[in-house]
Amino acid sequence: MINLKLPIYNHFINLNNYTYKHRNLNSQPKKRTMSGKSSWAELVGVRGEEAAKIIKKENPHVNPIIIRPCQQAITHDYRSDRVRVIVGRHEKVVLPPAIG
Repeated sequence: MINLKLPIYNHFINLNNYTYKHRNLNSQPKKRTMSGKSSWAELVGVRGEEAAKIIKKENPHVNPIIIRPCQQAITHDYRSDRVRVIVGRHEKVVLPPAIG
C-alpha cells in the first residue's frame, strides 16, 4: 500500500507540480455582462476566418473560436467572452455565431 500525503495550502491542492484551485461545486458562476453585439446571423455562409475577424471587429470583448465539429469536441459550458464559429466541410459558417 502506498501512503500518499497531499499538501493542502489555502484551498489549493498541489499534485506533482500541478495546482488545482478548490471551488464550491454548488455555487453558481458569476455572469459578466458585456457590451457590444452578441450574435451574428448574417455571417452564415461566410468563410470562417473572415467571420472571426468581423466578430472581433464588431465586439472586441469576445474571442471568436473556429470549430470544426468533425475534428473537435465541444464543451457545453457557457462563457460570456467566447463566440463559437462553427464551420462545415468547405470552411463556411453553418450556424449563426453567438456568445456562449
